[in-house]
Amino acid sequence: MRRLIMYLSTIMIMALLLAGCQKEKQSHEDKQSNVEQAKGKNDTGSNDTLPEQKNPFFILSNQVKPGWPKDLKEDIIKQKIQESSGYEYRLEMYKGDDYITKLQLYLASGKYPDIWYAETPQQVAEWKEAGVIQPVGDLLQKYGKNLLPFVNEKAIEGFSIDGELYVVPWGSGEGNINQPITQGLVIRKDWLDNLGYEIPETLDDYYKILKAFTYDDPDGNGEDDTYGLSGVVNKGSAFKMVFNAYGIDPEHWYERDGKLVLGLVTPEYKQAVATIRKWYEEGLIDKEFVVYNKLSEVEKKLIQEKVGSFKGHVWYTDSIWKVESALHKSNEKADFVMVPALEGPNGARGYSAPLIAKGGAVISAEAENPELIMDFLNWFGKDENYLIPHFGIEGEHWKWTDDTKQKVEFIDDWGVSDVKFKAGIGNPNRIHRIEDRRHSSNDIIEAIENVNKYLLTNEFEGATPSMAKMSSLFETIVNPVFAKVVIGEESLEAIDAMQERWLSEGGQDIINEVNAVWKK
Repeated sequence: MRRLIMYLSTIMIMALLLAGCQKEKQSHEDKQSNVEQAKGKNDTGSNDTLPEQKNPFFILSNQVKPGWPKDLKEDIIKQKIQESSGYEYRLEMYKGDDYITKLQLYLASGKYPDIWYAETPQQVAEWKEAGVIQPVGDLLQKYGKNLLPFVNEKAIEGFSIDGELYVVPWGSGEGNINQPITQGLVIRKDWLDNLGYEIPETLDDYYKILKAFTYDDPDGNGEDDTYGLSGVVNKGSAFKMVFNAYGIDPEHWYERDGKLVLGLVTPEYKQAVATIRKWYEEGLIDKEFVVYNKLSEVEKKLIQEKVGSFKGHVWYTDSIWKVESALHKSNEKADFVMVPALEGPNGARGYSAPLIAKGGAVISAEAENPELIMDFLNWFGKDENYLIPHFGIEGEHWKWTDDTKQKVEFIDDWGVSDVKFKAGIGNPNRIHRIEDRRHSSNDIIEAIENVNKYLLTNEFEGATPSMAKMSSLFETIVNPVFAKVVIGEESLEAIDAMQERWLSEGGQDIINEVNAVWKK
């Protein structure tokens, strides 16, 4: 009997081991099948058999996030993307000027990233002229089936030069929460309440609030230590809401007398600068704004409760965003809201409609097998894939709020910026971005609706050869004069001289080229 039991036990163990081996073999085959399916078959619509990836894609990202995991073992989202897509990649991340500097160093050395990111058509014109990027239109049509429904035709026009598309543009989902504008005037609602003011409707209303925020002790600490407004000096971006109230954006195009003209050289530009100068003279603007290069420098003042309003994005209105959440540690009543565009003295009203061609991926002219890169980008075009870098892993980091699957909510504290960034959720693992704001809180949705209530249209979004100089012209000619006029180091008439210089040193060439394209 004992021998029979031992025999049967041996048979069972062998059967279990064999089953385990079969299961492991099947699992390995399934995994290999999944990878093979991913490699070259990410629902591109192409029947081509793509080659194997030899080396991880090198991606230079301009989407730095604080606390981003340095170790791949901690970057659980990157691991998930690589496993699911069948492609490997490595990231380098820099921000602002550091990003451009690092990119230039790589290009000069000949060690091009495989993928990097364009923010303006002007940049694309520069890179195309230098021969460092390649056309992507045919690749997008052949291997980008999942991306195409999200790409706006204006974005294709904006990132095309001589009929060739050079950027895989960011996409946008449907619905009002994916409306184009996400930036505008952000204001301390609790300070308004403390002083008995309503949300401003006009530029004059806002001026009165700035005075109250500066001189009427809005935080109730009994000290004269607050300013109404702060921001970053670059291109006057801190004061876009003022330029908008005069009906322009310095960087956008408007039809005047049958021609397109840049907002920078319109009479309204000088009128707006005169208003900003007046506010500065009256002490309503943070004196240090002229030395700020990054919004993070303004954020420090916001957290210290020294500033009551600024130009920012809708996420500042969310209590889990870093500034408001930091404020809540010392002041639970602190509350930011987004103000609809202010009406100006001549009745103009609307925030600057952003470029539809506002960003996207470029592919290096030296990239091996660019079709693999497009196949990788195409993976992000499927909802179940894109949700991974956007929100995290379903059931672990987020869940649907109801059966309609139109809105999600984060589980526990995974929605808090610092927490999710440490796991790799969000940028820059959103290698290809398709705006999808289903996770947004009610505060953010309200802010998006407010900021999109009134819009100023930009009449031209393309790139021309001379536009490659646009950023440098602003940097060398516009910014210094704007700052000096505002703080009183130069007279208001210096604006006229600046506009003339801008035109003579390349601006008129840009205007001529834009009008030639526009007339076609």
